[in-house]
Amino acid sequence: PLVDVKSSQTMRTVDRSVIENTPTGRNFTDLILTAPGVVADNYERAPVQSVHGQSVRNNLYNLDGAHATDDTVGYAVQNVNFDAVEELQVTTGGISAEYGQATGAVFNFITKSGGNDFHGLASFYLQSDSLQGDNQTRELMAQGLTQGSRVVKNRDLGFNVGGPIKRNRIWFFVNYLNNILEKTQP
Repeated sequence: PLVDVKSSQTMRTVDRSVIENTPTGRNFTDLILTAPGVVADNYERAPVQSVHGQSVRNNLYNLDGAHATDDTVGYAVQNVNFDAVEELQVTTGGISAEYGQATGAVFNFITKSGGNDFHGLASFYLQSDSLQGDNQTRELMAQGLTQGSRVVKNRDLGFNVGGPIKRNRIWFFVNYLNNILEKTQP
């Protein structure tokens, strides 16, 4: 049926094909911004999201179904390697009673797992000072602003591998991420 008369839930599932083919940042929380009604906000050091005008503290983050929200400030307590995310479910309305703390949205990240076939991925991403321009004008320089905010270096090196230990019974999945980020702020 075109209309689900049993549920008022508003949910978007971002699957692996969307994750691989949609241009986003390399932070796992950037995937949340692909859902309607979700906009980026920012605390000092952590990316957060506002949903339908709600406070960023009204959201709930789950990692493979487990609570992963810092209840003090309302952002994810766990940083997940972007390449380890298999799927994301973003629920922005009609939230189930099991998520009683969430009046904004529920973000459920599902990570990759092993399987009966070996698979893996290696990645390297680099953003450096030489790959950026600036918009410094004479007026800004006259006001004492000699440089804007810029990324000096952002290096992201990672890999993951998964497969069977015992076919149809036990699988493994290993993930590694090394990220170095240097920024300047006026």
